Amino acid sequence: MSDNNADQTFWEHLDDFRSTLIRIIVVTVVCGIAAFIFKEALFAVVLAPSNSGFITYHLLDGLAKLTGGTVGEFTVELINTSLAQQFIIHMKTALYAGLLCALPYTLYEILRFISPAFYVTEKRYIYSLVGVGYVMFLIGVLICYFLIFPFTFRFLGTYQVSSEVTNMI
Repeated sequence: MSDNNADQTFWEHLDDFRSTLIRIIVVTVVCGIAAFIFKEALFAVVLAPSNSGFITYHLLDGLAKLTGGTVGEFTVELINTSLAQQFIIHMKTALYAGLLCALPYTLYEILRFISPAFYVTEKRYIYSLVGVGYVMFLIGVLICYFLIFPFTFRFLGTYQVSSEVTNMI
């Protein structure tokens, strides 16, 4: 970004914005490639809720034992029904993981681009707001991964209309 933002023309601002977007895209792609390379670790995390060994299910089982019940064993056997679907899922998951990993840098670049438009006091509030917003986003991701996704996965993976109908997930 240029040092003297007040003297920039519209086209110079647009060029700075383009440079910012290119840097964001490059970092996101690099993070996505790294996630693609480490697919075993990535899918170990993504597919962890597919069996009863997941931490949320252990906690639920512990709570159920306190009340005299039990949650029981749970496993879902996943199948593939399309020739290229596993590769496509691998690519999509790596891209989403890359987006998630590149988010701090993305926020930094966006703030760096828009910060010259704010006064000093406004910058302090903006940085605090973005920091708190990012922490809240991470808390939301963790709540989704440890609560919402496992409950949804377990419900949909074990739901049957009738015992005569077999799920092929």
